[in-house]
Amino acid sequence: MTEMQELEQRVTEADQRAENAEKQVQAMREKLKVANVQTCESENSLFKRYQEVTNTLQEKDDVIQRLEQQLDKQNQLRTQEAKVIEEKAARIKEWVTFKLRELEFENHHLKVTTRKQAEQIQTLHAKIQEQDAPVH
Repeated sequence: MTEMQELEQRVTEADQRAENAEKQVQAMREKLKVANVQTCESENSLFKRYQEVTNTLQEKDDVIQRLEQQLDKQNQLRTQEAKVIEEKAARIKEWVTFKLRELEFENHHLKVTTRKQAEQIQTLHAKIQEQDAPVH
């Protein structure tokens, strides 16, 4: 699993925990309404629990925000890295194209030179054969 996938997974899990905490708070509110509990101790206890859940929710939100910022930074870095790689690839392609043209030119020049030398060899062979031929 890549770091980015891990961060995304952690964000998803944190979101789920935050939703669960909100559901717990709502469920507690509903239970309070149904039971119609009016005692001070119960209210204090529920208020404490509410504060705990709210604090937990805030902590989870903070974690989510940090993870999202990390994810954004990672995406920016990857975008920058991709741009650098594209630029390098373009320079390499340009260099290869230039070298290929040089080699094609050299190959053409060598073919022309080889053809001329072959013609010269044929001419020399013909002259040698004329000199070696018996004179009548």
